[in-house]
Amino acid sequence: MKTEISSLDLHFLTKEFQSLVGGKIDKIYQKKDDKKDLLFRFHVTSEGKKLLRFRLPGLIYLTETKEDYPETPPGYCMFLRKYLGNARLSSIEQRGFERILHLTFEKKTQAGTETYHLIVELFSKGNMILCDHEMKIKNPLENQHWTGREIRPKQPYGYPPASIDTPRLGEDEFITIMAASNKESIVKALAIDFALGGEYAEEVINRAGMQKETPPSKIITADGKKIFYSFQSMLKEHIKPVISKGRIFPFPFKEAVIDQRFNTFSEALDSTFTKPYEKQEHEHQEKIDKVELILKEQTQKLEGYSTSASDNQRKGELIYEHYQEIKTILEDIRAMHKKHDWKTIKEKYKGHALVKDIDEKTGNVIVEL
Repeated sequence: MKTEISSLDLHFLTKEFQSLVGGKIDKIYQKKDDKKDLLFRFHVTSEGKKLLRFRLPGLIYLTETKEDYPETPPGYCMFLRKYLGNARLSSIEQRGFERILHLTFEKKTQAGTETYHLIVELFSKGNMILCDHEMKIKNPLENQHWTGREIRPKQPYGYPPASIDTPRLGEDEFITIMAASNKESIVKALAIDFALGGEYAEEVINRAGMQKETPPSKIITADGKKIFYSFQSMLKEHIKPVISKGRIFPFPFKEAVIDQRFNTFSEALDSTFTKPYEKQEHEHQEKIDKVELILKEQTQKLEGYSTSASDNQRKGELIYEHYQEIKTILEDIRAMHKKHDWKTIKEKYKGHALVKDIDEKTGNVIVEL
C-alpha cells in the first residue's frame, strides 16, 4: 500500500489543490500523539469548508473527515494559528519536480498585508516550515540539519539541490539525458534519473511499446522520441484515480486490473488512510455501547430493589458518580469470563470495595456504592 506520494503523484494532486486558492484558513489542528499529522480547514467562497490533511513525512490530500484533534492544540499548531489564522491562500505550487509543496498566504493586519510562505517537505523525515515574505524561517515543525542546509528559526530557507524537472524537459533535452544515463536499463533511468519511480517508469515504457531492459546507450533517436511522448501523454492524463492491486494511482495504467475507481486523487487517498480510522472508531463505539447496555441492565435491576423514589434517585446518582469504576469492572469481568469460570472470577473479586457478590449461575454482578 502506498505510504508516501511520489513527485508525479504530487504533480497531479497539486492540480486538485488549486480549488483551495482564494480560500481562508478557518482553523488548524494538530495531533498530540503525532505532531506530523496536521489538518488545515479552509473556507472557500461559494464552496464552503475544505480540509487539507498533512500526514508527514510522505502524505498530503484533501479529506472529508475531521478526526479527533485535541481542543488545546500543541505548540506548533498554536504558532501556525497565530500567523495563518484567517490568512488567504494566494497560491499553491509544486517546487519543480520535487516532493515539495509551496503555499503562499496573505494576511491583512493593521499594518497592511503580510505575506507568509509555508513549505511542506514530503521526503526523508518530512517537515513543515513557515517563512516570512523574505523566505526567512520563522519556525519549522522540527529543526533539521543537512549537508550545506540548515532548517531552523531565523535562517534563510534554502531548497534542497534540485533534480531534473522532468515535466518541463523538451524533447531534445529529454533524449540527451536518457542517452547519457549510466543506468543499466531504460526503466531504471526513468525511475531514478528522471525521478518517476519504478511503477510510473514501467508504465511509460509499456505505453511506448519497448523493452524495459534495453540499455539507455542502445536507444536511438526514434526510440527516445517514443519514450518522451509516452511520458508526455501520461502527464496529460485526466485525473481518474483508481486502486489497482492495492496501489493508488491518479489514472488507470494501460493494462491495469482496476479494483476501485474514484472521482479525485484525494478521495482515493482519503478512503485508504482516513476511512479505516472511521471504521475503527465505529467498532470501538459498538464495544462501548455493549458495555453501557450491560450497565443499564444492572442499573435497572438495582433500581428494582427499592420502592422509594428518593432512594432510586440517589442510586442513580451514585451509579453516575461511579460510572467509570463500574464500567471498568464490567469490562474486566467480561474479558475474564472468556477464559475463566464464574467461580474463579468470584474468587478474584472477593473482598472488593464495590463488588459484593457475583451470582455463579446467572453471572449477575452485585455492587454496593
